[in-house]
Amino acid sequence: MNPMRSIQKRQVKRGVNNKTLYFVKQGFLNIVSHKIMSAASICIVAAALALIGLFTAVGININELMQRIGSSYEINVYLNSENERSISDIEGELKRIPGVKSISFYSREDRLEKVSREVYGDDGYVFKDGENPLRDSFIITVNNLTESDDISKAAENIDGVDEVIRSKDIIGGIDTATRAVRNIGIWIMAVLVILAVFIVYNTIRLGMSSFENEIGIMRIVGASETFIIGPFVVQGFALGVTGAALADILILIGYKIAESNISALISGSITELAGIGMIAAVLTPILMATGGLIGIIGSLAAALKDK
Repeated sequence: MNPMRSIQKRQVKRGVNNKTLYFVKQGFLNIVSHKIMSAASICIVAAALALIGLFTAVGININELMQRIGSSYEINVYLNSENERSISDIEGELKRIPGVKSISFYSREDRLEKVSREVYGDDGYVFKDGENPLRDSFIITVNNLTESDDISKAAENIDGVDEVIRSKDIIGGIDTATRAVRNIGIWIMAVLVILAVFIVYNTIRLGMSSFENEIGIMRIVGASETFIIGPFVVQGFALGVTGAALADILILIGYKIAESNISALISGSITELAGIGMIAAVLTPILMATGGLIGIIGSLAAALKDK
């Protein structure tokens, strides 16, 4: 390798490192110089991101709830009493429907025995010697609760199927709740993000006004815009990430408390909240990335305004 080129590369690398250190140092000095405004920015960013985290946690739990209900949700497929097709043929068609998780067959005799036991206990099968009014049936479980409507329609079109019964109220209620939470959450999160960006913007503008003379001198002597605005971008990023970290800690502590209280009051797998580990794994990267982005956007908008 050319020795001169190697020296030049080391000098360039050293220059980049020095510039980065300068940006970081000046960025944190800017934060310290305006403690009150910086603290206010961090708190407002934290409040905004905490509400975003709250809606995210609610959304995760709604999805978990739908999966739990879906795993136990059943579609009852009743066969025509005059059906001439074999049970295996109908079962094969049902299994080929997209979204079907499992299928169980119950003969009319099995169903009669079950109904008799549930109604009359072990002492008698009152319908055993009489005419059996029940029908052969399949019970279908689904992979995803939202696919149950399509699965039911596909099952109804199979030759030999007389009737398909499922609970539409459960799906409709959960779907309505999911849509409401998602739509409200999107609008609230959008407003909160804009508010947080505006606060960071004002904080950076305040810092730049304090260094107005120094910035003017730097431009006169030929300093690049990157060199001038770099520290302010670092400042905004630090404010956003710090607010995000604070919001993350508050949400996870609050969630842990809520999880413990709900578990103590209500028992059952359906009402169980998603684990704190799952919430942290999803929530922390989202909040940190959003906080950093808020800081960068706000600082760039402020730094480039008077360029």
